[in-house]
Amino acid sequence: MPPGAGRRASTAPFLIASLVASAIVYAPVTGSFFFADDFCWLFDYVNHGLIASVVRPWGGHIHLGPKLLTDVVYAVAGMHPRPYFVLTLVHHLLNVGLLFATLRRFGVPGALAGLLATMWGTLPAHAGTLAWWAGYAIVVATTPALLALYLLAPWCARAERVPTRTAVGVGLAIAAAAVSHGVTAALALCFPVACFLLVPPARFGRTGKAAIVAGAWGGVALTGVLRLAVSGWLPDPLHGVLVTSALAPYARSVASMAGHLLGCGSAALVLGLWDVPARWPGAVAVAAALVTATVLALGCRRPALRRPVLGLVLATATMYLAVAAGRADLYVRIGVPLASAAAAGRYHYLEPLPLVLALGLGLSSWAVLERRTVASGLLAAWTVVMGAGFVQARPPILLYEDAKQATAAALDEILGHVAAARPGDTVLIPNHPFGPAMIPGFAFPGLAGVYMLYFPSDELQGRHVRFIETPATVEAMRRAGGRQAGLVVPPAAPPRVARR
Repeated sequence: MPPGAGRRASTAPFLIASLVASAIVYAPVTGSFFFADDFCWLFDYVNHGLIASVVRPWGGHIHLGPKLLTDVVYAVAGMHPRPYFVLTLVHHLLNVGLLFATLRRFGVPGALAGLLATMWGTLPAHAGTLAWWAGYAIVVATTPALLALYLLAPWCARAERVPTRTAVGVGLAIAAAAVSHGVTAALALCFPVACFLLVPPARFGRTGKAAIVAGAWGGVALTGVLRLAVSGWLPDPLHGVLVTSALAPYARSVASMAGHLLGCGSAALVLGLWDVPARWPGAVAVAAALVTATVLALGCRRPALRRPVLGLVLATATMYLAVAAGRADLYVRIGVPLASAAAAGRYHYLEPLPLVLALGLGLSSWAVLERRTVASGLLAAWTVVMGAGFVQARPPILLYEDAKQATAAALDEILGHVAAARPGDTVLIPNHPFGPAMIPGFAFPGLAGVYMLYFPSDELQGRHVRFIETPATVEAMRRAGGRQAGLVVPPAAPPRVARR
């Protein structure tokens, strides 16, 4: 038997349990549908092409990897939603498995690693991320961020120098994360500090330290360069909307929301499937957050764990601070309480994950949990309790049925106009807004945009299809360019107009 094979076999059931539990909880997301940003991302691809769709800033983020994957899936599956959300679920399970492996490389016992991976993989907050294709961006960004920690993990407890190739791998992984999402760009910004808390800088060679700093800050710099380079060509739809307040009230809002985010994320890890995010900041949720804080504080009492735990807490705090910096002012202006805004599930995917690793370090320092029977019993008890929570308070998953029905109605309208015309006719269809794709600052071309997403040609069933718009809108769409420029026409009286 190869070295380590027995140990891997003995921990495999815990890995499998975490994957199965996560799959059971989130299997429903495979029935979700597109909504809002999803339509706009796909329209960018069909109208402007691959490069434009990938590099456009969106909501303060640069999404190179996620948008590239979006375009690849669209090229293969078109507008059939199931492949998108099957991919989302599979990728989530990949992250659960990678979290388990990272915990093990930090020295966390197998049963405890399985428990923590299951806790994170089944968090009810993930529903807001996994059932929304645009939310998949953070799922993609989590993988390289977690890979960087996976590569670093074994060296936290070793005295020897970290190989240069490992440091280069860490730098490349965090650079890939930085250009995939704004939250991971914030993580990359603080990553050299967090990294050198996890593993003292003296254990890196000069080249290794340079590789980590260059990868982290180089990735952040690349996002800034891209944003500036395309600002006149492909502006961020939410540019100038997210932050408009003066500095002092803005700073107060950011600090308040960041605190709520950290508290809500900490509580969710303890409450698991019994958690209803809207309960924050209720007494039970606050008590749960204090449990997380207590475990982390006890872990810091051991000198060997103090630096790694602080580095991981710093990573989570920085990501939550970045979320608050980008969203707090907007919530204040639209009248949403910051505590309620902080409970939004899409803010708790990658952000609390370093806390899970820190909890693993803190709990594994307790000698009683090093006993396999105790840890296994704890995992079994937690599974029973959370299973009951899943049955009694199954996390609600929004599958965007309204957007699905609106899309079906739009397609029926288009096909009805086409069917009413004779082959060879030019079908003129009055254009109008399409509710599920109405994003402030983004000119989704309504019914014409739906047509472009579902039909690759301007000719359908032997009829030429055009959409009637106001002259001003036609001119604006022609200036914007792309396929839409030839698909819209101003009101006219052609020789033959098909009417329903």
